[in-house]
Amino acid sequence: MDTMTKAEAYAVSLSWGSKRGEAIRQHAKRLIRRLGLPMDRCESCGAEGATDLCHLRAIKDFPDDAPVSEINCRENLSNMCRCCHGLHDAGLLFLIRTRS
Repeated sequence: MDTMTKAEAYAVSLSWGSKRGEAIRQHAKRLIRRLGLPMDRCESCGAEGATDLCHLRAIKDFPDDAPVSEINCRENLSNMCRCCHGLHDAGLLFLIRTRS
């Protein structure tokens, strides 16, 4: 999946009978698990519990020829509670990471 483009991943999603970006989202979830990153704390507000995996730059904002590895790079993924994820998707919340 890492070597596929967004357009190729969309075709896979449709062959599954899923939403257009589902293959890309599932790949991102597998990547986060493989990296061993915690999925139980919101990176934005710090709330503990269930989180959503959020693409900081939306999948739809990448060109069709963008590689899935670019869309699902660690810098573009964040764990957010449903509230923060909704605010982010609405353009009302921006996550700023500081380098340590």
